[in-house]
Amino acid sequence: ETATKTTVTGTIPITDAVPQNTGGDEILSASITLASTSSKVNIAVHVNGSVASVSNWVILAVFRDSVVNSIGAAFHRPPSVELQQWDFSMQDAPAIAGAVTYKVRIGTNSGNMYLNGDSVARYLGGAAKCTLVLTESL
Repeated sequence: ETATKTTVTGTIPITDAVPQNTGGDEILSASITLASTSSKVNIAVHVNGSVASVSNWVILAVFRDSVVNSIGAAFHRPPSVELQQWDFSMQDAPAIAGAVTYKVRIGTNSGNMYLNGDSVARYLGGAAKCTLVLTESL
């Protein structure tokens, strides 16, 4: 998790291409050790933030280990530059017994966005956090 006010400058195109692990900015990373190759991983992402312009699309992508293509992604076009919350959940079946690392990358199609605040400041003293929660389903 992170409670830091961060300016995201990386971009992810809003096209029909799968997001790549070089797009956007990595904002969260977490590992889980799976008991079985048949285990599934439930992934829940929560982001607090704002955009610099209402013409900015927010694109969030999840990656497993060093896989180049996103294993899941979502997009949102905020109706205003005010503070907002975005939630994304998915399930992955990595077919691995052992440690697996998941990373969340986020960006806009153009322009900046801000995590845990806006262009001016962080809000709520660090109580509002961007989070990545991983749970195993056997």
